[in-house]
Amino acid sequence: MSLVPPQPAYMHRLELSTRCMGESYASQSVMDLSNLLSDKMSLKELVGDLYRPFEAQHVDQIVAVHVQKETISPNSNGEVAVNETGAYHFTTAIAGAIAGTKHLAYGELSMIRKTIVAKTPSKTTFRASKCKRVVTLDCGDGKFTVELKRKAIGEAARVLLVVDWINEAESIIAARDALTKLGCDVVGATFVLATNEDVLCNLKSAQVAYSCSWNPSHGANLNTKLSNGSGNGSSRCTCHQAETSNGQSSRKRPRNSDIDSDPSVKVLLSHRTAEYQANDPSEDRCLNIVKSTDEGVQINAVFDGHGGSRAVEHIRTSLCQHILEQVSSKNSSDKISEIVKSAFARSDEELKQSLLSLPEKTRMSKGYCNAGACAVIALFINSVLYIANVGDCAAVLGKVSKETQGLQAIEVSVDHSCNNPQETKLVIERSHDRNAIRMSKDDQATGAGIIGVKRVAGSLAMTRAFGDFYLKCPELSSAPFKSKVPYITSEPSITTVYMNGSEKYVILASDGLWDVMTPQEAVHIVDKFGTSMRNAVYTGRPSLMV
Repeated sequence: MSLVPPQPAYMHRLELSTRCMGESYASQSVMDLSNLLSDKMSLKELVGDLYRPFEAQHVDQIVAVHVQKETISPNSNGEVAVNETGAYHFTTAIAGAIAGTKHLAYGELSMIRKTIVAKTPSKTTFRASKCKRVVTLDCGDGKFTVELKRKAIGEAARVLLVVDWINEAESIIAARDALTKLGCDVVGATFVLATNEDVLCNLKSAQVAYSCSWNPSHGANLNTKLSNGSGNGSSRCTCHQAETSNGQSSRKRPRNSDIDSDPSVKVLLSHRTAEYQANDPSEDRCLNIVKSTDEGVQINAVFDGHGGSRAVEHIRTSLCQHILEQVSSKNSSDKISEIVKSAFARSDEELKQSLLSLPEKTRMSKGYCNAGACAVIALFINSVLYIANVGDCAAVLGKVSKETQGLQAIEVSVDHSCNNPQETKLVIERSHDRNAIRMSKDDQATGAGIIGVKRVAGSLAMTRAFGDFYLKCPELSSAPFKSKVPYITSEPSITTVYMNGSEKYVILASDGLWDVMTPQEAVHIVDKFGTSMRNAVYTGRPSLMV
């Protein structure tokens, strides 16, 4: 019995754990699932699609199947020695998500393929390891060893097997037989990807019910090899289209050396988000969007509100959408910069009009006319990166130095604060206030002198911001600022980076990070804790973590 749902939208990018899946030229897209684990909505969608066909099967337990590609062989004492790797992160995450969402028990087992097959492998046998507290079974005509912890699988449990991808059916069939021997009822297997149609046919022949989110029925055959995890490109994969009816096959994927020498190569992107809630409620927001109709376009953004959450909420929901509505991977750099500037102005004007529609007493009160937000966005258009910022949210690029081969931090945003002389000059020129940059009344009253923090109109630390209309427009301002506005603007500074593959990280953060950490420190920390993630998703392409 086969249960194959249609290909969902989230499968347009697929990158599986430690495996390099390459490109599907049938869909003309890189397939990437690494980001999916950090996207709650996409993960929820995947979990639902994988489990839905088995909803009526009364499943008791989800079992993650880790198919080890390493080999086993007898040592000098005649005992079996196993060369193992760690459990695959993606399988564990997906299986755990299904179990958690559906409130089911969770277990794991490892399938290890043998290099030497027993002479009499006709039936499944047990071997118990006292030191490891595991149950070990030989199965699959002696081709596999199955290992699982004692009591990891419930007695008489109805089990659903979960695996990230499969390129052969033997391991799933062997896992089913082993669990059946232990008294379990295996209702079927669910997996994200099958690399060839023979796998599905063999599962049908063995009467294994399955659910597969993506299969090669649309013409894409994927030849896969396990990455060595070093991220150095020594492990290769080739991916090609199935032969057409006239017997002609399409081109193979370019080799790593070809990619490295091509300055127009697309960079594989991934993102991670971390937040420390300093305020309650938090006024920080972030957003990560891939344009569904143009796979060459992606936007990541960080927003930092002040004076309440009204401004930051509006900007979070409007700014990136305005950009994505207009921008295209076919636009010129000048056109893209124009679109970004227009989107910033449009979002700010919409916020202004929403305030003007309120009763005067409301719009002139705290949390309204003084609500503002800073923002920094990273807009990726193929291999070009556009950084746009307003306020003191900043972006830092971590890239490999040609001279030292070490990581260097490059600030790719502009500091819109009173610490930037060029910005303070613009404030003075923009406003009608000869003393536009000054300390606050509190600092003046306490005699802080040169220690005090200089602010725009003695009030705002930023020289540019969304909102803060009391420093921007007469309709939402009052004395002593009204006659001297505008002090500030929402016009962004835009930096263009033409990527060449040496770029490793882009860090977007609010001033809460940059007040306590230098750009170089931030890059080193991300590199230290991000290396394992980058190695785990090696694809043979230049990659960039945001």
